[in-house]
Amino acid sequence: MKVGPILCALGIAWSLSAAGCGDDAVALDGGLDSEPPADASMDGPGGDASSSSDTGADVTGDGGGEGGLDAGSADAAPCTPESPVCDYPSCGCDPGEGCYPAGGRMCLPAGTLPKDAPCRGLADCVPGFICRNGSCRAICESDEDCVGVERCQLVVALPRVCTDDCILGSTIGCVDGYTCGLNYSGGEPFVLCSRDDDSLPGDYTPCSTLEGGICAIGLTCTRPDAGGEQQCRRYCPLPDDGSCPDGGTCVEGRIPVTIGDQPYGVCTL
Repeated sequence: MKVGPILCALGIAWSLSAAGCGDDAVALDGGLDSEPPADASMDGPGGDASSSSDTGADVTGDGGGEGGLDAGSADAAPCTPESPVCDYPSCGCDPGEGCYPAGGRMCLPAGTLPKDAPCRGLADCVPGFICRNGSCRAICESDEDCVGVERCQLVVALPRVCTDDCILGSTIGCVDGYTCGLNYSGGEPFVLCSRDDDSLPGDYTPCSTLEGGICAIGLTCTRPDAGGEQQCRRYCPLPDDGSCPDGGTCVEGRIPVTIGDQPYGVCTL
């Protein structure tokens, strides 16, 4: 199937190695940020799936309980899609292909990267997953399609995808260059890996919620001490697990945060 000229004509902004649009294309990136509740500051500015290690033909997209739509196999028997071209993960596509959101749904050579794997091109991942925020995330229709603390979130110009299952305030659960930050949707907090930005205020740096409360990913602008100045403080798991920088201690924050069953506080010196 010759997809290169079609994808290039559509002006796809991410890298699809099978499309041949050039080596300098990059994956669509960005957060799922939305406004936090009143007086809560959102940090930042704004199980693997199975696969064959040497071929893209024999892949499964649901990862055996790792979330996402019921992917079946890229070599599954043909089915009739409800959409004009194909349905996720591979309905309506030829064997060895998957359905991907490339300027509209399109059958492309099936990717080989499993859930959570670092990725660059949108179709690098096995069918049923797409590259989002640097890793392969499951396409979903509701929170029930996701696992753990993941949430099914709408992404501009892309289908809904499951968010990350990471440890807030740390890099655990994120690919290199990303940190687990706090986001809000419908008033309920969830975690999301976002790209690190060294230009943002770091640990224990003065900040002001009157100026947006901007801090680095995984930190929040807060006043932990009565009468003290506002500072960027890192989120940390409770009870204190010793993960705070500079020998700090994890204490309960002014605004309680719980992700799944895990409560979080903020680091203090």
